[in-house]
Amino acid sequence: MEIRQTLLALVGRTGPTPQDGRPLPPLQPGQRLEAWVTARQSATQVVLQVEGKKLVAETALPLRVGDRLSLEVVDNGGKIPQLKILEQGASLTLQTLRSVLPKQEPLIQALRFLAATRGTEPAPPGSVTDRLATLITTLPQRSDLVHPQRLRQAIQQSGLFYEASLSHPSPSTPAPGSLDLKFQLLQLARLIGRTPAGAFPKNRHPATSPAGREEPLAQPGANPAAEALESVSAKVSAALSRLVLNQLASLPVPEHPALLWHLELPLRNGDQLEPFKLTIEEERTKTAAGRSSTQWSVWVEMAPPRLGNIRIKLTLRQNQVSAYLWSESPRTRALFQRHLETLGQNLRARGLETDRIQTLKEPPQSPPPLPVSDEPLVDESI
Repeated sequence: MEIRQTLLALVGRTGPTPQDGRPLPPLQPGQRLEAWVTARQSATQVVLQVEGKKLVAETALPLRVGDRLSLEVVDNGGKIPQLKILEQGASLTLQTLRSVLPKQEPLIQALRFLAATRGTEPAPPGSVTDRLATLITTLPQRSDLVHPQRLRQAIQQSGLFYEASLSHPSPSTPAPGSLDLKFQLLQLARLIGRTPAGAFPKNRHPATSPAGREEPLAQPGANPAAEALESVSAKVSAALSRLVLNQLASLPVPEHPALLWHLELPLRNGDQLEPFKLTIEEERTKTAAGRSSTQWSVWVEMAPPRLGNIRIKLTLRQNQVSAYLWSESPRTRALFQRHLETLGQNLRARGLETDRIQTLKEPPQSPPPLPVSDEPLVDESI
């Protein structure tokens, strides 16, 4: 007897064209299928991606978008086709989170390390050092923030949209990946991976002095250049993991279909790198008359030298903008206050209506956090 809780009943197809309403493809009892849950249509209906087709299934199971399913067609006497779940894997998002969370660290931290590596001894191989120099010089400059087109390009090349740029290239932008941060990191990771392992003999057992302390000097058999390359590899992995985490956090989910983008844009300022974060959120609401209304909120976080940590919140509804500025430094807050009128004039000169523009004594509302997962990241089953 089948355990009904493991069964899914196929009830139709879905898709953007009228042909997708045609009958279900023929299925044979015992046939094995691999499927992904791509959407939930209701509390009891899910959309499955099966061999390039989108099928609608009825089920009482708490399946999640992204779940991977191994299915078998059940012989039920020619009635509504049923599929038995043979195996249910963790969602692709959850699998990726489990992989990247232990390795990731803030981009600014990883990139500062990589930038400093270029001038250290022993240095990694010359090809790696050259690629590191290219990576750092392609980062946006702080002065780019005041130029709308340069800021737009910096956002496009932040790594968040790398895969999208490959699948939907734009003729008005550089070749996909040529300046993209994720592309540069991937190239660096591939280059490090091609370095022959035998080129760097290692001795991982530090010598000790007669007093029992670890001896800091390099010992015979150790290879400082190999260790430097390993450190670079770890930081490249940390930076890539952080970018993937930001990409996962920016994916739309059925419960929150509005857009939410998390970006980290380390900026060049002379020989220094400065942190710059953007969180962009779309908020959809209904007016009293029942009409839909969209508000955009943008959080800016940065820490310029001598100005301290700065947090700014901008909101835009229709053509009306509000700006809230805060800094941990009273001197910087006073500087903001003196230039509020100039800021308002500049916004109005660009065709925007200003609502509230003010300096805050306390930080504005924090941006939405990086959503990790509502699924358990650790499997506690034995």
